[in-house]
Amino acid sequence: DPLIGNAYYWQGETHYIRRDYVTAADNFRQGFEALPNGPKAADNLLKLAMSLTALQREKEACVVLRQVITKFRKGSASIAEKASQEQKRIGCK
Repeated sequence: DPLIGNAYYWQGETHYIRRDYVTAADNFRQGFEALPNGPKAADNLLKLAMSLTALQREKEACVVLRQVITKFRKGSASIAEKASQEQKRIGCK
């Protein structure tokens, strides 16, 4: 279904705001894997990174943030900019 990425994203959001970061991260990952070029792909990756950061897995978050910037720099510039800000906030190298 073309909306599967959206479904995983919003399900992940509900867990993220409840601070259930493990489940949130899993939902965001599944949303990206289901539609890696879909309309919510960049959002899913960004929130995956943010969930990993909340779980104190900054190294992994930095890898994901680099993917966001590389893959979505042109198509989702605002998401790429947020990813860049998140990199600075957590001190990615």
